[in-house]
Amino acid sequence: MEREILKKYIRGEATPEERLQAFEWISTHPDHQEEYILDKRIYDVSIYRGDTGMGEYRKNKNSRSIIVRSLEYAAVACMVIVAFFLYNALYKDGKNEVLQAVSVPVGQHTSLTLNDGTVIELGSNSKLTFPSGFKRNERKVHLQGSAYFNVAKNKHKPFIVASQEGMVKVTGTTFYVDAFPASRVFKTSLIEGKVSVFLPENAEGEIHLHPGQQAVLVNEKLAVMPIEDYDQFLWREGFIAFKGKTMEEIFGQLQNCYDITIQVKDRSKFVSSTYSGKFYLLDGVDYALQVLQRKADFRYERDEQKQIIYIE
Repeated sequence: MEREILKKYIRGEATPEERLQAFEWISTHPDHQEEYILDKRIYDVSIYRGDTGMGEYRKNKNSRSIIVRSLEYAAVACMVIVAFFLYNALYKDGKNEVLQAVSVPVGQHTSLTLNDGTVIELGSNSKLTFPSGFKRNERKVHLQGSAYFNVAKNKHKPFIVASQEGMVKVTGTTFYVDAFPASRVFKTSLIEGKVSVFLPENAEGEIHLHPGQQAVLVNEKLAVMPIEDYDQFLWREGFIAFKGKTMEEIFGQLQNCYDITIQVKDRSKFVSSTYSGKFYLLDGVDYALQVLQRKADFRYERDEQKQIIYIE
């Protein structure tokens, strides 16, 4: 594929045909994905610095390290400048503990480091509430949405991720949590270490996960199963990814990521077939549906006022 088409795709200037061509090229090989992600990040930095060019970033290793530092500075600056992206909603929790909240708008993702050294990455349409300092015998945060946690070790002060549907307790490890109360989604996926997962009303019924396992809320109970699709975590690179999913499951992912309701008129037409693919988050839900229409026979209408998409 011509690099000029990729540049136009990143700048948002590509025609519908060029967008599909770029998307298919990106999806065919991990090296293409890596090249696209790097180009996109460089373009984001260039916009932040007021330069519309893509830059000559492949000349040497030093230039690449400069780009990485620029990305870090731009990320910090964006978190300061865009108030909606990161805001300090300070309030009391009833025990004189000052809480802060980080909200991520639709189509974005961000990262933060807590005062104990824990690193958290938040996905699209997600919110994390946490104390300004962990002063008790536990480190507790509240999550709505998707997040990646790399928890700093402290066996004397366990780290707890609380959500409406489920709870996760660790002392130091790496894992993902999906918690969308509107769609009753709760899932914990363990990458390293060990975690305990339990329902809010049943702390004694906790289950223990090992690396490569995930706990999923199914019919009001937690089920343990292996992680078979690691592409689901590509939201950290700006993608919505799915493998072997039904169209209804994909619609559910789009709902959670874009904070929109998708209503399917005839569910029976989507039961038997499964699909795999990736979408860049910033391309939006309409572009994702247009690509899916090439794989499945459906039409859709969008009610902008009610934020509902009707699928026929």
